[in-house]
Amino acid sequence: MNASLNEKLRAVKWGEYKLTQLFKPMTIRRKIKGEDVSEKGIYPAYSSDSENNGIVGYYSAPEFICDLNNPVYVVFGDHTRTISIARNSFSVLDNVKVLRPYIENTNALLFVCSVWKKQIPNLGYKRHWSIAKECCLRLPTKNGKIDLDFMESFIAELEA
Repeated sequence: MNASLNEKLRAVKWGEYKLTQLFKPMTIRRKIKGEDVSEKGIYPAYSSDSENNGIVGYYSAPEFICDLNNPVYVVFGDHTRTISIARNSFSVLDNVKVLRPYIENTNALLFVCSVWKKQIPNLGYKRHWSIAKECCLRLPTKNGKIDLDFMESFIAELEA
């Protein structure tokens, strides 16, 4: 990381946020089975797999719809700590949690997910959700609120 990004991180004010302040856990009504997934389906199917951002194939009918009311979801792979951002409608297999983020900006959400993943110790192929859901994240703040502009510009500068 270059010096200017490090300086920005040192200069920012930080606040602590519980996961419940950042995400709403969603109820999963229909978990599909691995044999129901193919490359010919229309909608991504997420699992706890750590490759391909958790997408293990495609399915014909999504359980979670990405639209104007719900433009983005976060999918947490319980066994692998994989955190994926879903902007297209999708379904899930077993061993994942689906969360509706209160932050919809992709770069700010990437920042939050990166901070979150660092808080979850790697326990191998065990379930991580019991630890992940209790995490308290230190995020940039401004005027007593999460500083979305800082996170967005920080990630944009990293990508550049």
